Amino acid sequence: MTESDGYTSPDNDERGLGWMDNKKASLPYILGNSWKEIERRKTQHVIFQYALGRASAGAWAMDIAGLYPNCIVDGIDVPQYKFNKDDVPNNCNFTTCTITEPLPFEDSTFDYVFIRHMGLAVKAENWPAFLIELKRVMKPGGYLEWMDTDGAFHGGPEVTKFMSDVVGAIGKNGYDIRLARHNHRMVATAGFSDVTHNVFSIPIGSLWNEVIGRAFSNDFHQGLQSLRNYILLTLNISTEEYDRRLTTVVHEWNHVLKAFANHRIVVSRKALYNIDIDDPK
Repeated sequence: MTESDGYTSPDNDERGLGWMDNKKASLPYILGNSWKEIERRKTQHVIFQYALGRASAGAWAMDIAGLYPNCIVDGIDVPQYKFNKDDVPNNCNFTTCTITEPLPFEDSTFDYVFIRHMGLAVKAENWPAFLIELKRVMKPGGYLEWMDTDGAFHGGPEVTKFMSDVVGAIGKNGYDIRLARHNHRMVATAGFSDVTHNVFSIPIGSLWNEVIGRAFSNDFHQGLQSLRNYILLTLNISTEEYDRRLTTVVHEWNHVLKAFANHRIVVSRKALYNIDIDDPK
């Protein structure tokens, strides 16, 4: 894999990475929580698991709880998140809360915190406080692992222009879906140590001639359909125009030019000792 300020391509990506989760809180989640969207996220979970070798999305908490029955796994998610309670292991709990307020956990509770694709759940202005709050509930020496995307897909002219408009529309509403460009610097600014990070690319479309590209083509197509009503208000275009552009984009990444999306995985730690150098003790 090569990297240049957060850019790479599946053509030179070294596979084998894969750690991820999705702990969302109760600010409005732009993609919503319809059964169709829930099924899309479950499918995305399976795709990432296949592509990278480990779990992702809200299902990560249940998977990890099943793999490690002696551990207690707590997940944070949006209100009214829909899942089959029979699928939840006994050592797995889910909590809904508001990320603009303190998390409902004691200091130094968790050994390990996992977050994934939070750009549509946490407003840009809330990230510094949210990261500090995550650090508060982590044990000294605990790990934070964070995977996120650079929301601007790379491909042909239709893909590039459409995704630039989508990123701009979401940004005007206070959200940053290009977190992969700087999430490694964000954790360092929040006071985490031992920061390591890797950039990898997700192929999109049939032209990659592999199941992952086709699977992510369907996943991103459905995700962009879910965003339609939200984006329309900002772009000031009709439903018909949005659908026409999206159809053109999907055709381009499936039949004209390869497309891909970059992601960054960041692993960092909370310091073992919280030492105040100004304290004489």
